Amino acid sequence: MEDTAKPLVLVVDDEKDVNKEISGVLLESGQFDVVSAFSGEEAVDTVKKFFNEEKHIDVVLLDIKMPGLWGTDAVKKIKEIDKELEVIMLTALNDSKYAWEAHKSGSTGYIVKPFKREELLPLVKKAGDERIKRTNEIKKVRLLSQLHALPMASPEIWRNIMDELNTKTAELNLGSYSELPYETLKKITEKHFK
Repeated sequence: MEDTAKPLVLVVDDEKDVNKEISGVLLESGQFDVVSAFSGEEAVDTVKKFFNEEKHIDVVLLDIKMPGLWGTDAVKKIKEIDKELEVIMLTALNDSKYAWEAHKSGSTGYIVKPFKREELLPLVKKAGDERIKRTNEIKKVRLLSQLHALPMASPEIWRNIMDELNTKTAELNLGSYSELPYETLKKITEKHFK
C-alpha cells in the first residue's frame, strides 16, 4: 500500500500513568501517532473534534471502567460520530461479562491489562491498517466518481489523466486503473488540476 500515513490512536484511560505508558509504547514503536484522553467524556469530545476537522482518529484504545462515562457507554457515543472507527477496549478485569459488554457496545477488540507490548502493537496495527484501508477505499470511490464526470467538462485533461493512469496500471501489472491505490490516483489527478 502506498499510503504512508501512520494510524492516529486515541488512548483513553483515567489512570494517568497507565495512559502515559500505553502512549509511550505506541510512540516508541514508530508506527503510530498518539493523542490522549482521561475520561469517557473527553474521549467523545476528542473524537468529535478530530472528526469535525477531518483529521479522523483511526483507533481508540478505551478503558472500560472509568469514573463518569464508562468505556462501554463512550464507545456507543463515539460510534454515533464515526461508525467506522476501530475501538479496542481495555480492562484490568479478565471477566467474560466485560468482554461481552465490550462486544455489544460496538468495539472491535478487547485486551486485558496488564498486557505485553507484543500483544498490544499487532492488535493496534491491524486495527489502524484496516481503518486506513477502508478510508482510502471510500476516498478512491469518490475520486473515481469525479473522474468519470470529467470527460464532459474537459476532454483534453481527461485524456491526459487516462493515459497516465493506464501507463501506471500497466507498470504495476493491474487489470484496471480502478485497482490502483488511492494515493497513486490522487497524485496523478492532482497533477492535472494545479
